[in-house]
Amino acid sequence: MIRYTKPKARLFVEGNTEYNYFKELGKDIDIDFAIEPIDMRGGGYKNFLLQIKKKGFLGCTIIFVIIDLDKVCEDKDNFDNLIK
Repeated sequence: MIRYTKPKARLFVEGNTEYNYFKELGKDIDIDFAIEPIDMRGGGYKNFLLQIKKKGFLGCTIIFVIIDLDKVCEDKDNFDNLIK
């Protein structure tokens, strides 16, 4: 018997609102992949970089980084690294 595992999309999101939105989205629609939102708790772009290095692609198919651009001027170097 072949066991099928759904592909997983890991979403790194800025805060609780986005986390809850994507968590519920995965329940409400019939999609053929799993959604794993990760709440960064507004930790800034450097925290995104650290968490992506820590969790990365291990056990998932694709990574999305969901941010707004309200702190780009304050943290431009880490933002540029995150985009790369």
